[in-house]
Amino acid sequence: MNEVWKPVIGFESRYEVSNLGRVRSLLTGKILKQCLTRGYLYVCLTSIESQKVQKVHSLVAAAHLGSRPSGLQIAHNDGDKTNNKASNLRYTTCKDNSADRWKHGTMPNGEKCHWAKLTSEQVREIRKLIGIKSHDEIAKLFNVSATAISYIRTGKRWAWLA
Repeated sequence: MNEVWKPVIGFESRYEVSNLGRVRSLLTGKILKQCLTRGYLYVCLTSIESQKVQKVHSLVAAAHLGSRPSGLQIAHNDGDKTNNKASNLRYTTCKDNSADRWKHGTMPNGEKCHWAKLTSEQVREIRKLIGIKSHDEIAKLFNVSATAISYIRTGKRWAWLA
């Protein structure tokens, strides 16, 4: 695949981004170092007035796919947030992007979520207690709300857990 370079939107006189996900300085000709943070690759862009840290996939999409339509997100077709090739990116709805994350196995669920109060094992225990004890009693045992117990019972939460 041939590498095609286009100007970085907002930094047209200083940087270019390629369809392969690389960013280079027009001043030095050097490829910028990319930093990995929370699964995404970032670069630091500077101009006379400012310095901005930008996600590489956003730069690639803007330059090679066109400006992002209002309300849409950038999705990685293969689920790899570090694969920023233009051919791997597309604009999509939040709903479709979430469905992709489930399909690729990159959607945090259960105890993988930093805000989770319960473990998978605790949810299994809760399911065994439903019908034996009240939601309020179970909630007190696990230090969660009765609503959380109801959501587990109805499948609104933890439905993926067998």
